[in-house]
Amino acid sequence: MAHQIFKKDGHIHKYINQNAIKNLQIEKQNHLAFYIEHPWKLVFSVIIDNPATDFYVMENVFTNERQLLYSPGMTQTMLSYTPQLWLLLTAYNGQCWETYGPIIGLKGFHPDDIYFYATEVNSKI
Repeated sequence: MAHQIFKKDGHIHKYINQNAIKNLQIEKQNHLAFYIEHPWKLVFSVIIDNPATDFYVMENVFTNERQLLYSPGMTQTMLSYTPQLWLLLTAYNGQCWETYGPIIGLKGFHPDDIYFYATEVNSKI
């Protein structure tokens, strides 16, 4: 649900002008408006570097874009196993990206896996 709201061209564009939102404190309104300029992303990524505890330099496997990511959940996951590929919902907090919601660490992958997850986001694929 969060991805549907905060993704590029997501529902936040409709919600931001609702009276319930306009009645919030200005700081909360600004926080929501921030995500219009910085949409959340679902990304398939690999870890390039681990510069500090819970911080990872991630590379999107489709775009080769790199981003600094904060994720204690990824650190916890790696206590059990070491995924080769990550499917993450990420949000920009003004300084770096961070994970939100489920953190899916894949031990391996097959093109059918990517197709399955893509159709979860867009059933028309």
